Amino acid sequence: MMSASGVQIYESKAAANAFQWSFVAPDATLYDNGRGAGTQSTANQWASATDRSSVSGAVCSVQAAGGSNLPWAILQAIPAAEDGVFAGVTSIQRVNTSGGVAPASGCDADHVGSEARVAFSADYYFYKKRGAR
Repeated sequence: MMSASGVQIYESKAAANAFQWSFVAPDATLYDNGRGAGTQSTANQWASATDRSSVSGAVCSVQAAGGSNLPWAILQAIPAAEDGVFAGVTSIQRVNTSGGVAPASGCDADHVGSEARVAFSADYYFYKKRGAR
């Protein structure tokens, strides 16, 4: 399990006679036992700080986490390499989310193009097949 802490970045955009916050990207640090272990700077993609391995994921299922919290999620993993921390990962689970949802206000004609950085934290489980390193 790795924990993550950072922000979800949103941009104010005009859409069909309305205005809405549009997700841009996360900017988060992954922690393993309290030490920086990686980053998440692209949606559903994680990179190791130690060996430069990475893994991305395709969302399979989500569960609302209430209020202004990002939903919990299960993702099918797609490792980028055969070696490294993320090699052999088959699925990813995001749980214990706090924050991260787009603001409820502040996106209007006067603020098109502005950015909102919303703090969030979550726990990520990176699952491998039994016996995989």
